[in-house]
Amino acid sequence: MPPLVSLQECPREKLQRERVAYLDCDAERLPYVVEVHSGHFYRPAHAGGERSLFSTSEGDWIFVMSPARVLFCNRKRKASFHHTSFLGGGPCLAAGQLIVQDGVLSELYLHSGHYRPTDQHLCEPSCSGGPDFVLRLFTFSAPLASEYRQQRLMKHHKLQHLSYI
Repeated sequence: MPPLVSLQECPREKLQRERVAYLDCDAERLPYVVEVHSGHFYRPAHAGGERSLFSTSEGDWIFVMSPARVLFCNRKRKASFHHTSFLGGGPCLAAGQLIVQDGVLSELYLHSGHYRPTDQHLCEPSCSGGPDFVLRLFTFSAPLASEYRQQRLMKHHKLQHLSYI
């Protein structure tokens, strides 16, 4: 096998260090699952434990909603863990950043450089899973049509902030 390429402007060591993780199976994704019950975000119970309220801590926290409507959340790690990491680069229903304090969603940013989400179906009640779960209610579309609509979405979902980057 020929040796791996290593260029002065981008050494092989840097490329190896900055590889983006891709989760390829359900067992790898399980630690990142977040569930929503009665409007509160929880880490599900694993190995006989109890579920616990989910909160994001410092830093940028990203999420992806899978086509099976499973929510995955984790801290974004530049050059190693991105939105595409959760589903191994596969398709998703929604992606962005969020802030959750003691199980309550306070900020939602529909932003992903890979998936390019927007808001058309944010208020669509047709998605299964119930209207109390804001993340089950959106997919992709055009930007918000008006400030009024943004305010309505924030009030309806009791958000302090909603933005599109």
